[in-house]
Amino acid sequence: MILSRKNFLRVFIAIIFSIGILYFLLKNIDASIFFSKIPYIDPYRLGNIVGIYLLHTLSRALRFSIITRTNIKNVYMISAIHAFLNKILPLRSGELTWPILMKKYTNTNFGKSMTLLLLLRYLDLLCVIFLFIVASFIVKPAFVNRPLFIFLVSVLIIQIASIIHGQFLIKSFSWGVKKIKLPFLTDRFEKIMNIFSQFQQYIYPSQRYWQNMGVLILLTLMSWLTIYAIYYHYIRMFQIEFEFFQVIIGASFVSLGNNLPINSFGTFGTFELTWTAGFLLLGMSKDIAIPLGLFINVSNTLLSCLIAFIGYIILTLSSRSRTS
Repeated sequence: MILSRKNFLRVFIAIIFSIGILYFLLKNIDASIFFSKIPYIDPYRLGNIVGIYLLHTLSRALRFSIITRTNIKNVYMISAIHAFLNKILPLRSGELTWPILMKKYTNTNFGKSMTLLLLLRYLDLLCVIFLFIVASFIVKPAFVNRPLFIFLVSVLIIQIASIIHGQFLIKSFSWGVKKIKLPFLTDRFEKIMNIFSQFQQYIYPSQRYWQNMGVLILLTLMSWLTIYAIYYHYIRMFQIEFEFFQVIIGASFVSLGNNLPINSFGTFGTFELTWTAGFLLLGMSKDIAIPLGLFINVSNTLLSCLIAFIGYIILTLSSRSRTS
């Protein structure tokens, strides 16, 4: 009961936080400027957005299918449902629906699914940083100064090195901690070693590690490029002139903000805040950026809901046909 009250309080605080952000953002704009652009919407962009969203879901599903070695058809439906639940449930709690759904429909071990999901989220973070660095190098926005650029490149190099030589680095740190006799840290490093061993065991037979990891990285890049392409088409749908690499830079703030454990239902509030922050730095007016961010968030939530609902129906019918 105590745990339930704590969870309720966290959700309540997250909702109030999101409402407060939305109120603060919307009360300081002239929404008529955004609404004046609605008559000039390019409807063909909507078809592009739906098609790219389906491609995005496919790239996510292929990652899950490869890493868990399960049927792509079921995993595609599960991926669609998971994406929607992860979007609307507060505090990133929707992540837990992935291993639950995998256990229910593919009989994949819960712990295995959760461990592999952590790996994919790690690759997501690296991909966001990489694309931000590439786009910043091309666009050269004023706020990305030399020290920040060097810092991001250094972080990316260190993280890539941890993938290539992760086990060696962890063993080295563990050896050093044992030498200076800090049992508390030693226990933590041993746990990290166990998690790394699980990654190693789940992902691949050792001789196919780089093949599988290479495919996962390419699919992760595809997944994020399709997300940014969706944002790009939303922006161009309203006849707003922004280049694709500019969209990558601005939307990177959203990508990082969505992973914060403070999101409420539908990421409302945090999405609009990070979207506005990213595109204000690129010169977009707040009277356009704030309502545009809200429009994109609502539209993506509805689209995600529709695809997830279709996926749920197909999974349910498929499950019934197997049991009958």
